[in-house]
Amino acid sequence: MSPEAGSTSGGTAVTIDAPQFEFVQVDEGKTLSVGLTRDNQLYAWGANLSSVPVPVDQSGVLAGKTITDLAVGASGTYALVLASDGTVAGWGTNEQGQLGNGTTSSTYSTVPVAVDTTGALAGKTIVSIAAGSGTSLAIADDGTAYTWGDNTSGLLGAGLDGTAMMTSPVAVDTSGVLDGVTLVRGAVTDVSAAVVSAEGRLFTWGTDDYGLLGDDGAHQTATGSTFSAVPVEADTSQAPDGTTFSEVTAGMWTVTALTTDGDVYGWGNGRTGQLGTGSATNWQLPTPITSGALADATVASVDSGGLYTLALLSDGSMVGWGANGNQQIATGSTDVVVPTTMGLSALGGAAVIDFAAGTAVLVATDAHSSWSWGAGGAGQLGDGTSIDSQFPVAVVLPTDKVTFGGVSATEISRIDADTISAVTPPHAAGTVDVRVTIGNRVLVFAQSYTYGTAPTVTDPADTTSPAGSEVALSVTATGDDLPAVSWQTSTTGTDGWTSAPGATQTDNGDGTVTSTLVVTTGAEGTAVHYRAVAVNAVDQVISASAAVTATAAAVSPDPTAEPTSVATAPAAEQTVSPAPDPTATAEPVEDATPESSARPDQEPTSDPDATGPEATGPAPAATEDPSPEPSTNPTPTAGPSADPTGTTTTDDSAGIVGTDDPAGAAGPAGAGGTAEADSGEQARPATTSTVVTDAQVRSVLAHTGSDPSWLFAGAGVLLLAGAVFVLAGRSAGPHPTRH
Repeated sequence: MSPEAGSTSGGTAVTIDAPQFEFVQVDEGKTLSVGLTRDNQLYAWGANLSSVPVPVDQSGVLAGKTITDLAVGASGTYALVLASDGTVAGWGTNEQGQLGNGTTSSTYSTVPVAVDTTGALAGKTIVSIAAGSGTSLAIADDGTAYTWGDNTSGLLGAGLDGTAMMTSPVAVDTSGVLDGVTLVRGAVTDVSAAVVSAEGRLFTWGTDDYGLLGDDGAHQTATGSTFSAVPVEADTSQAPDGTTFSEVTAGMWTVTALTTDGDVYGWGNGRTGQLGTGSATNWQLPTPITSGALADATVASVDSGGLYTLALLSDGSMVGWGANGNQQIATGSTDVVVPTTMGLSALGGAAVIDFAAGTAVLVATDAHSSWSWGAGGAGQLGDGTSIDSQFPVAVVLPTDKVTFGGVSATEISRIDADTISAVTPPHAAGTVDVRVTIGNRVLVFAQSYTYGTAPTVTDPADTTSPAGSEVALSVTATGDDLPAVSWQTSTTGTDGWTSAPGATQTDNGDGTVTSTLVVTTGAEGTAVHYRAVAVNAVDQVISASAAVTATAAAVSPDPTAEPTSVATAPAAEQTVSPAPDPTATAEPVEDATPESSARPDQEPTSDPDATGPEATGPAPAATEDPSPEPSTNPTPTAGPSADPTGTTTTDDSAGIVGTDDPAGAAGPAGAGGTAEADSGEQARPATTSTVVTDAQVRSVLAHTGSDPSWLFAGAGVLLLAGAVFVLAGRSAGPHPTRH
């Protein structure tokens, strides 16, 4: 099957391996036709029961059997079939025991019944069968022949003169001419039988009317009887020495045989031209038929139907001769006394592969079609009517049917004899059975076609977020039908996956869905893994996992702490501190720690970030530029003291550092403002901040109750309860200055 999957909306053209319904073997009696398909299905029609082929019940004795041969009785009221294991079964009328099941009945057997194998057939394997009007014939693989049914005129060939019928098989007599002879096939007419041996010899029994025994009257002369209840050998003296026969067929009053060289011989009644001699003369021994269309022709097969005979030539053409009352010979004339090529243009050039002659003609062709013509009053033509036809009409064959998941396909057509094409109907997503019905046979391709496509899903992205925060993970999935997306979580990312509930899914309207899962990060430094699972009726897929890693949480202000702040002014375009006066005496700054005396010769560091011993020493007193220029961006400060770096320092005796000037004043330099230096150096921006001492910091800690562990004194910055302080150097003491 190809393809094996398609859209749920249907419309996919699928090719399926499935043999075409066609008859490869046919047979026809007076009113009954039977056909065997290439895939071992039996059909029958006619007999005033059906005008189209209907399946024969193969669930009973034929269950599991492979049919190899067909035989429809010349009377058209019963049929026999042969299976490859030697089983013989029949159905139809059984008034004369022709079904061979050990019983007789005045009604039809509507299903096949097995021929009795407990008697003469015990241990025998049948390889060939034939059916007359009420007598049946079978030949075993050991070359012996068996008969049952009507025994009129010794038709059973078993020497049972005076016995009307046999309901079970009996052996054909082998005490005479058949002693040591291996038979291969035979034929039965209304009143006589004929068989051919493996050596190509011909044998007959039954009535000798019109010379049907083919012995040129020898039996009648010897016995005075017009029939023989045991086999006699036909006289083949009219054939060249070494001629061997391979096939034999019997009509109502004639017998026709085919040689291995493709020549045809006939004997019996010739009054309607059935001997093909051009006259109504009877022949009492096999005589070659070489006139008309058989001149120089090679015949592949022959069959007789009542009062006429048909031959299939090696070139595929068909020739007929004899009675033509129902236009069986398809020539448009009445009796055809010489072999004539039949007009079969209606077959469209198709070659005949098998044929049968009865009151109608039935053929099977290599174009996977079957045709019939002739009498049709009992429905035996199989064209759906009950009327005769002088031209070939197509036998109505069952149409192919295909279903996908129980829903009928559309646009069913044949690609070739082994492949069918069908268009899928709409169906829900999933894998379904495909069923192809070919006549009476249903091919089930279990779980062979998938509606829809497996889902696909994108991978979520790794995410890093502060501990305790919410993170949204998203994926997009598609498929036919649209998949449902769920999430799983794992602490390792490799195993231990469990469900992560709470996801939302949105249909994007373009054949995709988006699934979002909001998660909360764990403790700092931990990572949790998440992955998405997309599932529809076809399959499921799992995305790659994403790690959600928790980082340090952001510090939030203590809402219960008293507010502290450092008032800073917008950065001035340039702030330059005047050079310190080396003679100035540092003002002592309050500190709980004793400070050492200032060294007069020590200059203050010019690097505000310097630490260590070089940064220690007395804090010089602030000086003012005697000719200050007003700052274009005055920066308010918290006090009047000037720092050598250009910042001002205040001592808040209350311990609250960085409180804004209550008046909000920002005066000129020397009155709480900053001044620009009058120097030749290029001005650079500076940030104004408040300088505090250790003592002030400790005072703040005492005032707020804060834990000193809150302090971070690196790079000269103090973090405290949400306020930012810049620490200036101390004036004295053993401790290094903090910046």
